Amino acid sequence: MTGERLVDVTETPEAVTAQFAGTGRDSADLLVAADGIWSTARGLLDPAAPRPQYAGLYAISGISHMSAWSLECST
Repeated sequence: MTGERLVDVTETPEAVTAQFAGTGRDSADLLVAADGIWSTARGLLDPAAPRPQYAGLYAISGISHMSAWSLECST
């Protein structure tokens, strides 16, 4: 979802639900909150989390073993 303002997030064992100001709500298995250092999602999910501070880092990366993933292609 892009171009929407996140106003609330609720979590259950089955799903995460994001509430948006303009279009209502949407539920999924996973919420990817790529909204930057002043993340609205971070504040909604953990209001007690410390405020971000500059640490001199420019990027963060991760590695995943693809053998655990099942890729399906349709032609």
